[in-house]
Amino acid sequence: MTDTWEKPELDHQKSVLLVVTSHTELGNTGQKTGFWFEELATPFWGFYDAGYAVTIASIKGGKASPDPLSAEKEYISKSAKRFLASKTAMAMLDRTLCIDDVSCRRFNTIFLCGGHGTLWDFSQSKGLARVVSEFYAAEKLIGAVCHGPTGLLSAQKTNGEALVKGLKLTSFTDAEEKLVPPAYIQALPYHLEDALRGEQADFIAGKPESRHVEVERGLITGQNPQSSSLVTQTVLDAMEKKIVWIDTNLSIGAQSPSGALCNVDDVFGVLHLFNAVSVKVEGISTVFGNSDVETALAQTRNLDNRFGPIGLPVVKGAAAAMDIHQLVETDATKALAQALEAKRLTLVVLGPATNIATFVLLHPELVHRIDQIIFPAGRSSETCHFIAGPRQDTPFNDLNFDLDPDAVQILLESEIPLVLIPFETAHNVWITPKELDILDNCPGVGTFLGDYSRPWYDYWVKSYGAKGFNLFGALAAGFASNPNLFKVSRVPARIKICPDDTRTGRFGEPDSYKPFLLASAQCVSPKKVWFCHDVAPGFARDLVSRIVNPKDMSKLVSAVSHLNVVVDDLDNATAFYRRTLGFEPAYNEDGKMDYPNLTLTSFAKDAGFLEGTVNVDIRFLHHPVAGLYLELMRYHYPKGDPDITIKNTNDMGGIRHAALEITDVQAVFDYLKEQPGVTMVRYPNKKTEGEEPGPPMTLDPFPMAFFYWRDPYGVQWEMEGGRKRGYLRGI
Repeated sequence: MTDTWEKPELDHQKSVLLVVTSHTELGNTGQKTGFWFEELATPFWGFYDAGYAVTIASIKGGKASPDPLSAEKEYISKSAKRFLASKTAMAMLDRTLCIDDVSCRRFNTIFLCGGHGTLWDFSQSKGLARVVSEFYAAEKLIGAVCHGPTGLLSAQKTNGEALVKGLKLTSFTDAEEKLVPPAYIQALPYHLEDALRGEQADFIAGKPESRHVEVERGLITGQNPQSSSLVTQTVLDAMEKKIVWIDTNLSIGAQSPSGALCNVDDVFGVLHLFNAVSVKVEGISTVFGNSDVETALAQTRNLDNRFGPIGLPVVKGAAAAMDIHQLVETDATKALAQALEAKRLTLVVLGPATNIATFVLLHPELVHRIDQIIFPAGRSSETCHFIAGPRQDTPFNDLNFDLDPDAVQILLESEIPLVLIPFETAHNVWITPKELDILDNCPGVGTFLGDYSRPWYDYWVKSYGAKGFNLFGALAAGFASNPNLFKVSRVPARIKICPDDTRTGRFGEPDSYKPFLLASAQCVSPKKVWFCHDVAPGFARDLVSRIVNPKDMSKLVSAVSHLNVVVDDLDNATAFYRRTLGFEPAYNEDGKMDYPNLTLTSFAKDAGFLEGTVNVDIRFLHHPVAGLYLELMRYHYPKGDPDITIKNTNDMGGIRHAALEITDVQAVFDYLKEQPGVTMVRYPNKKTEGEEPGPPMTLDPFPMAFFYWRDPYGVQWEMEGGRKRGYLRGI
């Protein structure tokens, strides 16, 4: 997805302000400068892809220009190329907001982009000094990279001190200034490191051109262009996530009373929200719809148990459409009320709106704490029919609406911000064999989803002549995680009685009528909604990719696996841990988890013994109550240090390794090996410059892989994946 849409600011969408320089002259050299492209483009796409509204401001407002050098082949980054390819993003540079006109209340975070031009106008700007000071006083996040911290120099704390005084931070260093072209060095009015130290900042520098970030009290600074992605990710990690409640009629694998397959769409949406970078799922309620509510409850609990966050509440809601004459409090409405008492929520409603409408009537005092309701339903006109393919004469129902129109009427009258995702938008998003192939090639969640999606795909192709199947509820989930991908407008909405096209077909004479949920500029109604007209190309492929590879370490780590202890005798150690802590021998479906004289070359190399030779006895123990596993190892070869070093309580260093289950070994390996402070055990101690480790190897005949890494505090971690989640199968 390379482009964006211009769109109005949505209700409760978190906003980020990026600030760039307006200065373009490199002193008296006759050369041009400006902002450094990577230091704008990387945070821009980082925040945009995470679903935040992004505004670009500059010191003077209007057109802002990059340093020409930063757009040349040697220096241009992938993020800058993507920015240059986006007409909308580039247009934002022609009409940047003047920093003097910025209201801090509009924004959750500010990010000061670098470039040598900042040395001439950032610290001189009273407007920028005001904005940064207000952000710091309000305890809002402040990010800055390279020369961006120039914008901190004139800001103040509430007591009148220089904002940077005593704060840990970093920026482009004096040593790095010596590496830039000579014209830059000659033109610079001052060196930023010197200026920050002069204001008594606690300046911490990494090695020249190394990725380095400092964090203190909501101030997050990166040293140089190479640190752009790291400081952006650090800011994103520190930002509050959108808190989401899912209401669903999940029916994956179920059949309707007539024996027909039920829709698999909702499961795409639920799994996407489980893995979305900027979203935290607070709870799930179930409702009737594609199946009965009991089936929906069982299916949702099974899905959550396999792939969801630990401890997530999954509760049962309405079994039928609401009766406004006799409202029924359910576990769903009770749980939703309890959640809203604690925090504000966005509601993603993937089935009939019965649970939510009932809650609105029973708990009016909490309605104001709902930020937004996202609902896949509605249409733009009476002539808009829900047709999937050329073999389909009778349109689909607008099912989520049709099953409980009264519930939707209550939502319209509630004044809660309502987003409608209609079929006409969903009809642009297809799951085809290409997406199914991605699922089939990803063990775990991919094959789980693919096994259920293939029959649904076949049904659509055969019954409707379609090229695949459309996603409905998954678009609502996509909007919750990143509304930037959708073209929306604020339009009137109403419920109107119209000819029932699901009985007469597209071309028959009307002999039956039903309510339609209509939303368009032509509607006459005081009630307004956000209506989604389109979604960015590639949405389906991107959604599937994010489900199987969430690109977020908080999602890739799925469970605590085991603690490892190296011993000199397995039997004595087993007896000790049984006696002192109550551990028992561990079993899996293959029997007792004992692996004597393991000599796998793949294990040796993945464990860091690069010559590929090992002989080790491994035994797993399991605690029957705590659920914890111990991995006992006795090494015959190579021999380690047999002397046990006693550590004091406050000495750094820990157990031999702590093991985590992960969903994608290669993705986590690729991520961690690039992180500052991480030492990959698989690296040779004396590696040649530029030498890279190969990928972790599968431990044939065991269907798993692992690797070790050490953190800066002496703890060795094992990351392992490939076995059944939650069932230790050994090495």
